[in-house]
Amino acid sequence: MATVEYGNWIINVDLDKTKNYYANYPFIEKTQIYKNYKKYCKTMPGEEKNFFDSFGIDPLCCKLETLGITKEKTVPVSTYFYAAGKYIKCHKEEVISVEELAENNFIDEREDSYVNVGLFQFDFENPDAVFNNIPKDIPNGFICIRVWIEAMPWLLDEKCETKMYYPPKWWQILKRIKEAKQSKLLQMEYINEISSELEADFANNKIQYEQLSKQETKHLIKKWIEKFIPYIEKNKIKEFNIYGTGKEKYNNYLWHAFSYDILTTESADNSPLCYSAVHKKKCFVLLNNEQIAYVIEDAANLDVSIINKYKDILIFDSNFTWTYCHTHEEDCGPYFYQKKTSVNKKG
Repeated sequence: MATVEYGNWIINVDLDKTKNYYANYPFIEKTQIYKNYKKYCKTMPGEEKNFFDSFGIDPLCCKLETLGITKEKTVPVSTYFYAAGKYIKCHKEEVISVEELAENNFIDEREDSYVNVGLFQFDFENPDAVFNNIPKDIPNGFICIRVWIEAMPWLLDEKCETKMYYPPKWWQILKRIKEAKQSKLLQMEYINEISSELEADFANNKIQYEQLSKQETKHLIKKWIEKFIPYIEKNKIKEFNIYGTGKEKYNNYLWHAFSYDILTTESADNSPLCYSAVHKKKCFVLLNNEQIAYVIEDAANLDVSIINKYKDILIFDSNFTWTYCHTHEEDCGPYFYQKKTSVNKKG
């Protein structure tokens, strides 16, 4: 047995029992943070080593937690250790209310309970204290010592995998808002430019059209799926990038029903010819990526050369019996699909 005194604490320590506990320590970490801590312990200053030796603690036997590496290339680390023994004298706990603290201009003049040794801040956990942080699995006859290292140097040659999160500053938040707003404006300008160009092509070819609302366009897309690929499972629709919502909608295309061979289409060379030959009366035109749709009462003048000017555009009749699509991929399409008497399901 040995008597150890640090700060306002006096502890009677059973060195043999503590050393035996760490000789049979059940768990050794293999994390990157632990490897860095272990490297520090190899050259630990004498005053820090003496603290651990005075309790019979092996500093390498611990479970580390960290907030990640800081901008200063240091790593804040917390852990705890057990030591066999009992308290002879404890730091006097002074509980103070918020009101009392406010009366003193929120200056806390209470003496600290923790002990600073080198980089380490040790906090002895008194089980009789109002506030303590003692793990439930602590062995009988042991005390708990919490440890905080605010600035453990990063000693490994490899980069730290965990970085500390720093809340953005006010000017960074404003910058992000401005960038998001600018991106939205550019997107809207692009969409307006494409739709205006298509509407001009309609007008130049004397094609009467009406633009659908956002809600009508969303319903039209779902109806295209229901009419052309009613047998496909919902999870496959997302898996094959056919249709999505939110941010996903700009990365999903109905024509993936063709590229994934869910529907068998005409060849790329034959598809424009099939479109030109098919009877075109009332039709829908959909700019898939821009999520803009039009209804056309008579599409007879809507030549394939007009459709092929645009990327990821679909045209299909109001009865959903055929559909033509021109994509943004050189190796995908164009596609033409027309329902047969018996629908050919593939896959």
